[in-house]
Amino acid sequence: MDDRELERGKPIEPALWKAIEESRFSVIIFSRDYASSPWCLDELVKIVQCMKEMGQTVLPVFYDVDPSEFYDVDPSEVTERKRKYEEAFGEHEQNFKENLEKVQNWKDCLSTVANLSGWDVRNSFTIPELQQQLKQEEELLEQEEELQLQQVLQQHLDEQWQVRQVLRKRRQVLVQRRQQVLRQRQLQLQRLQKEQVQLQLQRLQLQQEQVQLHLLQRLRRQKFL
Repeated sequence: MDDRELERGKPIEPALWKAIEESRFSVIIFSRDYASSPWCLDELVKIVQCMKEMGQTVLPVFYDVDPSEFYDVDPSEVTERKRKYEEAFGEHEQNFKENLEKVQNWKDCLSTVANLSGWDVRNSFTIPELQQQLKQEEELLEQEEELQLQQVLQQHLDEQWQVRQVLRKRRQVLVQRRQQVLRQRQLQLQRLQKEQVQLQLQRLQLQQEQVQLHLLQRLRRQKFL
């Protein structure tokens, strides 16, 4: 997609924003006229946002442009290409007088990306070399993701082990409590049984006393007769 295909003032298609958000890598090719395109700068802002918020890998390619051209330098060191970028932002400031914050955001994002490790291909630019380096970057990223996945999995396993340990200790405590309750009930039952035996003995003793009393009373009546 080219910014010339977009009408002036028309926002970038949502499909492009979605594609940027779902990408693992963003390769930004900076050319002489890059800063002249508001569309490219808006896209750059979105890429930097995804880099900061989603951890997206950003790979800048400086094609016929020096990374130092994005920084503020001594006026005596300003090159023609540096002036081209300054002129572009001068025009943006004129065109976006009511939204200078947007222009400053473009500048900040350019400086942010210029600080990233990338490729300076001003003297030589070969697609196979770039593809090979991108492949290496992707392999490194996959290794990092695999390592992170293993760490997350290990952490999950550790957490599961800790949960199992906590559950095991709780079960042990519950078992101990049940055993204590069971022993207490057994002791209570034994006491009740002893009390019942004692009560039965007392009843037998009382019955014996009653029988003896009854016999004694009969003997007394017979004696008087």
